Amino acid sequence: MLNEKTKILLAKYCSNELTDLEAQELGRWVNKGSNKAIFQKYIALNLSTTEAIAIEERLKNESWYYIESRIKKRSYKANFWKYGVAASIAVIMGLFYFLNRESNNTTINRDTVNTKIERGTNKATLTLDNGSNVILEKGISYQSDNVTSNGEEIVYENNPSKELVYNYLTIPRGGEFVLELEDNTKVWLNSETKLKYPTSFIDGQPRVVELVYGEAYFDVSPSSNHNGDSFRVVSNTQEIEVLGTEFNVKAYHDEDKVYTTLVEGSVMVSPPDKNQESGFKGYRLSPGQQYVYSKNDQGIEIKEVWTEIYTAWINGRFAFDNEELESILNQLGRWYNLDIEYESDEIKSNRYTGDLPRYDDFSVIIDL
Repeated sequence: MLNEKTKILLAKYCSNELTDLEAQELGRWVNKGSNKAIFQKYIALNLSTTEAIAIEERLKNESWYYIESRIKKRSYKANFWKYGVAASIAVIMGLFYFLNRESNNTTINRDTVNTKIERGTNKATLTLDNGSNVILEKGISYQSDNVTSNGEEIVYENNPSKELVYNYLTIPRGGEFVLELEDNTKVWLNSETKLKYPTSFIDGQPRVVELVYGEAYFDVSPSSNHNGDSFRVVSNTQEIEVLGTEFNVKAYHDEDKVYTTLVEGSVMVSPPDKNQESGFKGYRLSPGQQYVYSKNDQGIEIKEVWTEIYTAWINGRFAFDNEELESILNQLGRWYNLDIEYESDEIKSNRYTGDLPRYDDFSVIIDL
């Protein structure tokens, strides 16, 4: 049976109104199990004969690649809606809509903005086990022992070891980088992030990495490829155990909330104060669920979310769903390496929904 979210996506596909974020979600659904057949059946049952023929023709020409191509390419065209209200907002540079969910407006004096502000790029600092640092930057190659970097990502080759040797990868404000661990697990690291990891895992032991702070997206190599060895991501607020999955963790020092968003597979999340409880194994998440932990009051919330909102950054986007202005500007501040000051605390809580191209100049963002 189709859930409400999938029905909405199917309806928008038929009317050709899918946003790029929605296309990503629908693409994941279509390519699972027997969903392709369900997709075709839905179209046949819910459209008029003329419409069905038109859709069927499109399927013959584009089939599932229509969706997949939108997922794979970084298209900077998107349409946005305001829940419950038909609304149209001016298109900025012909690229995107951005909606304010409240009636009050925020004005920024563009004359005060330094138009030479540069967007983020690939850069990181690699700290070796001997304490020495290696600067990694776009356009600069690095190679040593079992590790190589092309300036955009760093890759560790399989190198069996009997002891754990740790490296750190630190991403500054205004940076991002991709890391491939020696077990083929891939990690996307966002601005102002630090990850501790072994240069090689030990057979028969859990594969453990530590998100010291920041935001990272994990595409974990399945345990079945490593004799059942589980994969764990630990931090000072929680521990995540997985067998093979994709998920996003956002845990910044200067923010109260820690977000774990599951895209595929299954994970078990355990907060530190629960680990010692007898029989407690943690909270198991299903795809599309998000675990939210509050550092201030140790509160825990598990909710259903549009995962593409929280993973848009690895696809070259900023996406927001009814998010406070302060949170939005925190993200932009990290990427453009800016400190934000407010003349009034009231505007911090203004809420917005929208999608921004991550690699645009800041002048485009501030014009919006």
